Amino acid sequence: MKNSYIKYLFIVCLIFFGNISCEEDYLELEPLDSPSDASFLRTEAEVNLAVTGIYNPLYYRPIGNIPFTLYLDNITDIAWDRSEFNTRNYDSQTSLFSSTWDNYYEAIGRCNFFLENINRAESEVKSDFIERSIGEVKFLRAYYYHLLSELYGDVPLVTTPQGLGEESLVARTSKEQVTDFIIEELLQAKTLLPMEYGSSETGRATSGAALSLLSRVALHNERWQDCIDASKEVMDSGAYTLFPDYEMLFKGVGEQSDEVIFDIQFQTEVLRYAIRPFFSRNAGGFMNRLPLQTLVDRYECVDGLRIDESSLYDSSNPFVNRDPRLDQTIARPGSIFLGYQFETHPDSVRTTNFNTDPPSRINNLDVTSPFSSFSGYAWRKYVDDKDLQDRVTDINIILIRYAEVLLNFAEAKIESNQIDQSVYDAINEIRDRASVGMPPITSGKSADELRTLIRRERVVELAGEGFRLFDIRRWRLAEEVLKPVTYGIILEGGYELQGIPSFNENETPDYSAYSDIYRVSVNSPFNANRDYLWAIPQKDIDVNPNLNQNPGY
Repeated sequence: MKNSYIKYLFIVCLIFFGNISCEEDYLELEPLDSPSDASFLRTEAEVNLAVTGIYNPLYYRPIGNIPFTLYLDNITDIAWDRSEFNTRNYDSQTSLFSSTWDNYYEAIGRCNFFLENINRAESEVKSDFIERSIGEVKFLRAYYYHLLSELYGDVPLVTTPQGLGEESLVARTSKEQVTDFIIEELLQAKTLLPMEYGSSETGRATSGAALSLLSRVALHNERWQDCIDASKEVMDSGAYTLFPDYEMLFKGVGEQSDEVIFDIQFQTEVLRYAIRPFFSRNAGGFMNRLPLQTLVDRYECVDGLRIDESSLYDSSNPFVNRDPRLDQTIARPGSIFLGYQFETHPDSVRTTNFNTDPPSRINNLDVTSPFSSFSGYAWRKYVDDKDLQDRVTDINIILIRYAEVLLNFAEAKIESNQIDQSVYDAINEIRDRASVGMPPITSGKSADELRTLIRRERVVELAGEGFRLFDIRRWRLAEEVLKPVTYGIILEGGYELQGIPSFNENETPDYSAYSDIYRVSVNSPFNANRDYLWAIPQKDIDVNPNLNQNPGY
């Protein structure tokens, strides 16, 4: 059941943070009808109110009322979005760059205010509640700095409240130093946070969440041993297990499962987010967030072999004998999606609506509409039939789950040349999930072979969850995989000519031999001298002479 904790997340900002200002007080008068920054944080209720408000920026939805993490994969090589990001037509004034920067620095400002002033509560609030609250805030500050440093590289490291004077003109801190700070914050948070909460406080950060985030941050920054140690502590805790049904984990059924380590809580009567952009055209969707052929072709056959290696793969019937996660993640031609027969073959101008009794034949907008799926596919993750009418959803967005921790552990062991049975066990635990049942990876692989395997496993296991952008950056693969041509659905007459792409050591498919049979979108080339980092917002550089720009902007 959705808990009532999130009901307060948005009104908190209106009550509390709207009354806190960086400006000097012009009159030394405190408001009579709400807390002031001079007296706030003295009672347990006020401490709880402040902490709850610091969770608020997790709900950041910069484009189309879609949570940030659901947007990110759609500006990579595995998915597509109708925006300037897939044409790479952006600059230092692009709104997403500035709104993301503002959102997370506002969040950090709230964290800094809290940590600077929590001593006010010491005379009235129990010490264990204060310590737990400090742990939550340190975890959240670390999470926000993690996102900023991954997106922008070197960023200002601000740990105290800032005024409007010279002290606010902070220069950028190296990513290495920011990473040191994040890891230290998470180590402190781990000691202050409980392993679990009561049902009325579901959604708060735990010690397991702090360790899991530490494993991610360490992995992204090649701190291999830190990643191994943090991941192993989570694994050895026994607190987390994989949810048996992979698809239903993202349909709300698995929200309170032991796989979910940290998520964003939504609730029907309080807060939902847009899911319509992921719907098919027949279901009234916009079809502007789409998985691509390059993702589909990365799913192995059920014998554990790639489609270019397996005798089970039939290019004329390409969705048979495939890793079950393909159909659990992606709506593909011939499947039932939101109660409609999802057909994107150019000849399928009519299809079936199973939402009527009896089922009825209708014009197929997923073929005839000019805004039908460019790729011929749609996302199933977080898309549920229950949301068909309202086209918004309250399914919680998972930010950290146990499968990621297992993958982090395995990759760090591979990269640090500590390959042993635990690497195979971690990968195979994911592949052996009850609803997946893929064959195990056999031992005896070289580091290069395992590196290829773990990278493919991350793509198919975490697809659509916001990891891919960071992965192709840290692996320095972006210029290889973000090609000027994006491949979509096979064109009319092309099905008889469909071939099998070749793959390189990074699992990147090559369609050059068959490019004339696919619908294509021509993008701007990826600029390795610019596009590995987002631009520092120009408006911030204009007012802060100590803030320099990333290369190429």
